[in-house]
Formats: sequence, C-alpha cells, structure tokens
Amino acid sequence: MGSWLGRVAARYRLSVAQLVEDYHLQIPLETSRAGWLLLPLLQSDVLQRLADLARMKIGLLRDIQTPLQLDVRMPELPVLHKVPVCES
Repeated sequence: MGSWLGRVAARYRLSVAQLVEDYHLQIPLETSRAGWLLLPLLQSDVLQRLADLARMKIGLLRDIQTPLQLDVRMPELPVLHKVPVCES
C-alpha cells in the first residue's frame, strides 16, 4: 500500500505527507522505521477517499493493504547494509 500511496502523491506532484495533510487523510505515516512504505490497515473511509483520488474501485485498495501478519509495530525493522568488498 505504501508504494502505491507514493505513486498517487507523485501523480498530484505532492509529497506523501502533503497529500495526507491536504486531503485530510487519517493515515499514520510514522508507524515504523520504514515510514509510509509499511502502513497499518486503513479505515474504510480513508480507503474510500484514496479510491476517489485515484479514480479506482475501493476493492482494489483493500486487496493491496498490508496483510495483518506483516502489520509490524516493532521499534526496528531489519535493514540491509552494504558490506564492503575486500579486494585481494
């Protein structure tokens, strides 16, 4: 859902935070270290407003929401780091 939200914001030439603020969407953007990329399940009224903005059916948005088992509220998410390569 998060990456989709980023594309909708870009379509309107807004940041995700600005889209949420300007359209009065109740979306918690900072629920994890992944920010708005990993969103919790959203309320039906928020999904409907997003569907209206994107001109699509709400059912499609329900399908792309973060599954409950991935709705992570850990203080830290695993992060991949680039490991320096040793030259021989």
